[in-house]
Amino acid sequence: MEPRDTRCRTIVLSCLDYRVIAGLPAWLAAQGLAGRFDLVAAAGGAKNLASPRRGGDRDFILEQFAIAGRFHALEEVILIIHEDCQAYGGRQAFGAPGQERAHHEQELRQAGEIVRAKLPHLRVRLVFAPLDPAADAVSFEAVRGATQ
Repeated sequence: MEPRDTRCRTIVLSCLDYRVIAGLPAWLAAQGLAGRFDLVAAAGGAKNLASPRRGGDRDFILEQFAIAGRFHALEEVILIIHEDCQAYGGRQAFGAPGQERAHHEQELRQAGEIVRAKLPHLRVRLVFAPLDPAADAVSFEAVRGATQ
């Protein structure tokens, strides 16, 4: 096996929505990860682990983590779900903004448990990304009460 590249220690699972992707590099840079992360972008982000639409979606994501781990010295995975995600039917699929966030945070916790069960050596960070349509901006917030 070739030596692993130790510059990249984090893999990020995000939705492919342009609103999230546009803000992700600056947020990751603020986390000290500028140019030092692997990115898996798929519609729904962590939804693919917690409540996949198709049977093979979860396995595909976990395989991406495993492949990256073979070549990089991964220590951490960051799982992201954002507000108004169309993979869930958008914000209109929820009764109220608080219900949407609560649902997504539960999905993130479930996704985190799946990653911990399959890849127990990785730290898991759970992140909810609210959108500000007026400013055309996204923010990234740690999910409270999430265990690592």
